[in-house]
Amino acid sequence: CGTDNPLEDIEWLKDMKIRYENNQRLDKITQYTYNNRRVFLDEGCRFCPDALYYVYDCEQMVICQFGGFAGFNTCPGFLEEATDEQVLYED
Repeated sequence: CGTDNPLEDIEWLKDMKIRYENNQRLDKITQYTYNNRRVFLDEGCRFCPDALYYVYDCEQMVICQFGGFAGFNTCPGFLEEATDEQVLYED
């Protein structure tokens, strides 16, 4: 992504953080390295029943989906294979 401060320098992540700061839910954005690239796990509405979480690349393309009513898990080994975990935002 070419930045050491993605929550300030990547516009869509900055917007996501602002939305999360203004709601009453528990949200979290975590950065990882996955398949040799930087990705971001968006856990909007953590602990909400059937919440759908997304993993995005730097360009906001969806890499993986987890949860939801259908029980998505499009990257079964994500948590085992993702490295360099860094929590960027958590409320």
